[in-house]
Amino acid sequence: LLANESGTSVAGLITEIDKNRQAGLSSAVRIFVLQTLKQKAAACRTVSGVTD
Repeated sequence: LLANESGTSVAGLITEIDKNRQAGLSSAVRIFVLQTLKQKAAACRTVSGVTD
């Protein structure tokens, strides 16, 4: 799903994460997913007018 949204394949997304990582690949993937989901949640809250 995240790869499709960015217009790439899963392999392409992993390659991009791999290029920019400073830790292990699995940790970098988890961090990428967490950051992406946090951004999406923040965008949803902004659209719906919900604040923390």
